Amino acid sequence: MSDEHTTGDRDAADGSQAPCKTGDTQTGLTKRKHSFLKKNNQSPQETSGAVLKPCNENPKVETSMIRNFGSRLSKRFSFKEKIPIKSPTNKQNVNEFKALEEDQCDTNDPQVTDSTTEKSPLSVMEINELITSKKLLEAQENINKLEEELLNETPPEYHETHCHEFTKRVRDLGHLCDALAKQMKSIVFDSLTATEENGHCLSSALKVIELEEIADRKWLERTKQAEDQSFRRPRKLRDMWQNTIMESVRKTINDVPLAKKEENKSWIALHLAHLQMTLLKDLKIIKNFVQKSYSEEDKICNRYVKCYHEKISSHLQELAQGDLELNDLNSFLKWVIHTYQSEDVMGHPDLSPEVNVQELSPLVDEETVKDVKDRYLKALQLTVKELLIRTLEGEEKAWSEDEEAEELMGYYHSDITHHISKMIHEYVKESGNISKELENNTLLICLDELINLVQSYQQKLQAFTKEVRANTLSVVISSINSCMELREHVENLRQGHTVQDDKTEKALDNAVQDFNTFLLKQVLIQVKPYFKKLMTKRWLSNGEDFESIIRITEDYCQKFKKIKPTNCQVLADDIHYQFVKLYITQIMKQCIRCKQSSKREAAATKIKDELGTINTIFEELGSTASWLLTATKHLAGFIGDSKSELEGHLNKLYEEYRDISEEHVSALLYFRGISRGRRKNRLINQLKNNKSDEPATKPLFRDISVPVTD
Repeated sequence: MSDEHTTGDRDAADGSQAPCKTGDTQTGLTKRKHSFLKKNNQSPQETSGAVLKPCNENPKVETSMIRNFGSRLSKRFSFKEKIPIKSPTNKQNVNEFKALEEDQCDTNDPQVTDSTTEKSPLSVMEINELITSKKLLEAQENINKLEEELLNETPPEYHETHCHEFTKRVRDLGHLCDALAKQMKSIVFDSLTATEENGHCLSSALKVIELEEIADRKWLERTKQAEDQSFRRPRKLRDMWQNTIMESVRKTINDVPLAKKEENKSWIALHLAHLQMTLLKDLKIIKNFVQKSYSEEDKICNRYVKCYHEKISSHLQELAQGDLELNDLNSFLKWVIHTYQSEDVMGHPDLSPEVNVQELSPLVDEETVKDVKDRYLKALQLTVKELLIRTLEGEEKAWSEDEEAEELMGYYHSDITHHISKMIHEYVKESGNISKELENNTLLICLDELINLVQSYQQKLQAFTKEVRANTLSVVISSINSCMELREHVENLRQGHTVQDDKTEKALDNAVQDFNTFLLKQVLIQVKPYFKKLMTKRWLSNGEDFESIIRITEDYCQKFKKIKPTNCQVLADDIHYQFVKLYITQIMKQCIRCKQSSKREAAATKIKDELGTINTIFEELGSTASWLLTATKHLAGFIGDSKSELEGHLNKLYEEYRDISEEHVSALLYFRGISRGRRKNRLINQLKNNKSDEPATKPLFRDISVPVTD
């Protein structure tokens, strides 16, 4: 072996440390082995920032420092009898000092008592091996023995070599303390690894913490020093333990997968799902395994729950500040408000009773939640607006294909109703899963945007109907049905919510009325030229013009029957009224006079039949304007019956239609061939006498003008 390994005496047979040569670089406690750490000039950063300078930098200064430090400790704590050592002024004195030193260090002496052997610590390398092997209690015991030995030892005055060895041993002590703390930190950090071995190590680490807390208190009582970095006192291992738990939780949360928005549109929902699984898994391990290593007083489950709660809270606060889209905001709010405290996470049955959701503080503060809700509603409004615009664009594209609208259950149908209804229902439902407040606000937003859509729809359809297209009627009719379906959907939605404003229904009603008006105009444009040919001499002998009216009307009615019944009845009433009014208008134009009774009877029969046909057509379409039927009977009777019955028919007409005027009666008399005379005056006076201020409940004659004749 080399000189480095043969210098000095061997270890004693009992394992105690052999005496060391003054020129050796080992301490008397290292069994002639070098320090397991590098010979740097600074202690590790794990537990101390103190610097212990080696003797060879300034031997005289260090000798004085160690001498004073050792002298102070020896006066207080020495358990050995002092051996006075004088300054080695000559070679003889130096030899005497060496002999004395060897006598003190020699452990091969068979007279050494067993008690002395028991108190001797293991070497630095052996203690380090214990730490590496996670034999923490044994390592802690030997470290404290080494500490006690150093405290009780007095460095020889003016002996530079011994001073160097003492300094090195103190440094080795610090390294061992740091290594022990590092190993304990690793065990606590990895304590969620549910293995029997790790549980045993964790229990040892916790016991070491308890022992070191006692040792820290004794140190303070013994030295009256608040802190000594060379000896790593106080070691504050409980603070290290608490910080390590928080650090391990922080790392766990930070390591939860978080995809980029560009990679996955559901990145927030996916991240929260991973976070949920991680949290639940860890808390189960803590309750079922880690908790067994702690005492009840430690309340370790509560501590971990608090750490996870605080870290997740700060993590979510950071997420909330990011650029979140509608789906992200929805997932965030649902998880924060509901999922976290539900049975899927903190309220899971497997965590009870250690985890009590009632004791948890809000995961995210109210201000942040309110901000996220506001952003959610703004994003929702933009999304709904964009979807409705795209829906209308798709509808326009279908119109331009010149194909008849689709039929569903016998009625013209458009998918726009389904798309809009489904969208509103889904967004309202999703918001309702977060809170009732968001649900109502979402419905308000959807209804407001629906109003904008209806107005745009009307404008687009108006532009479309200006073009001559074969599918115009079916498109307009399907639009009417769509509006009516949407109105019904909106009514149902409002019933379960606090939204009282019915402006959306009014907008849809206005749209339907607008579309009805278009259909009415289309019919009237087609039939008016033929109505103008009625009540003429040709009309009495020819029925072609009226037949044309009926043919056109029946064709339109076939289309109108594909309108949903509720609105079809409204449209039928309107057209029915317009047809009767047009027909009576022709009577009032005074284009024909029937002085002969046969001619009057023929005209009256024709009027009765034609008005009867009109009534029948629109009744079949769904008209409920039965009040128009009276006009048919009494107008025909006034024209065709005898003069003695005129007063009776006039009274009936006035009873049903209080808006009939003297001009209208004069026109009817003209049709009979009576343009002047006492009978006319008597009938006019009769009407004047019957007049009252009571308004007509169902005006008919008010909008029928009578031309002025000479």
